[in-house]
Amino acid sequence: MDIIEVFKEFIFHESLTLVVFTLILLFSALYFGISMLFKLTISCLIKRDLASKIVLSKKFPNQLKHEILHSLYSVLIFALYGLLIIVLIRNGILDVHFKLDYFIFIDLVILIIWNEIHFYLCHRIMHTQPLIRLHAVHHKSKVVTPFSTYSFHPIESVLNGTVLIIPMFFYSFGVFALFLFPIYHLTFNTIGHTNIKIKWGNVFNKSIKISSRHNSHHTKFHVSYGFATPYMDYLFTKKTRNQYDK
Repeated sequence: MDIIEVFKEFIFHESLTLVVFTLILLFSALYFGISMLFKLTISCLIKRDLASKIVLSKKFPNQLKHEILHSLYSVLIFALYGLLIIVLIRNGILDVHFKLDYFIFIDLVILIIWNEIHFYLCHRIMHTQPLIRLHAVHHKSKVVTPFSTYSFHPIESVLNGTVLIIPMFFYSFGVFALFLFPIYHLTFNTIGHTNIKIKWGNVFNKSIKISSRHNSHHTKFHVSYGFATPYMDYLFTKKTRNQYDK
């Protein structure tokens, strides 16, 4: 059985109980795998004096426990969204394709651009009353870590989890792009929670500006609402370019 048949079997014929269990395992493996990889990388870079911490304050008591617990809530909610998408596909409400060609790249580009818009809008919504009190769960980590990435109040996770299902009502994505997108999303989101500055390589340093931008959001609160790029902030937030790129 080739990879396409495996995906078709999972989406169209597998029992829903096994589907949701598999999705929980996949999201959990993705979260813990990427978090641990970045944690080890950060430690190695700092030890070799190739990077320095942005915020030097101490983490709050039991911060890691807090982050992992709320991240597990997020994992469950994202898995349930995956289940909902599969149910809607089986009932002909959503459509997907299984092409293994340049469509994967096109679909990923569409999802990445849409994610910048979606993340910014959701983030601004979470900074309104009364939702700001729920968003405080994420902002409790003023000193961010790779485990902070999914640390949300469940209601915020419900909002963030709409990133895939909304565009699927208007466009038929490839299942392989849908599978790869969470890897992209969590990787770049985790970069934003590394709390480090790289000491070498101008090009690489610019690519990791997301870390300093998102750190400024956790410390200053009302700046840098965007995801991997600052362009939504440049367009819709009344701050200067220099304030975001400090």
